[in-house]
Parts: sequence; structure tokens; C-alpha cells
Amino acid sequence: NHNNIKKIEKETGVNCPKCSKGKIVEKKSRKGKLFYACNQYPDCENAYWSKPTGEKCPNCQSLVVYGAKDTQRCSNKDCDYKKAADE
Repeated sequence: NHNNIKKIEKETGVNCPKCSKGKIVEKKSRKGKLFYACNQYPDCENAYWSKPTGEKCPNCQSLVVYGAKDTQRCSNKDCDYKKAADE
């Protein structure tokens, strides 16, 4: 009986900036890689490979995500906003 299988979603506490209805939750790809996506999928396909901080980029209003080595960066690949995580 597979009806009792629940999707395990780990909340990040971040609201989806694209649809503003959903929340960004931690998920696993088919290959087992963690990613973060709106829980309104497939209605909203907003997703990130890095965990969002909940802040918005001061330059373009995209979500800021955690980067490597204690940094935070904009999730928009066309934006070069970066900062140290403790700023």
C-alpha cells in the first residue's frame, strides 16, 4: 500500500518570490543531490541549487543563496552580488 507515503519536505522558512503562494523547501534530485524548490511544483517551477537565505538581492531582488566558504550570493546568474555571510 503506497497511499501512506508522505513527501518529506524540509522547510527553509523562505517564501517563494516567483509565485508568492509557495514556500521554498529542501528536496533531493533523482541522483540524490540536494536542491531547493517551491512546494507549489508543478504550478511553480522555481528552484535553486543552493539554500536561500531568505534575503533579497539589493541589486535585482532575486533571492540571495548561501555560497561557498561562508559567502552569500545572488541566485540570479546574471547578477554579480556577493557578500561575506557574517556581514
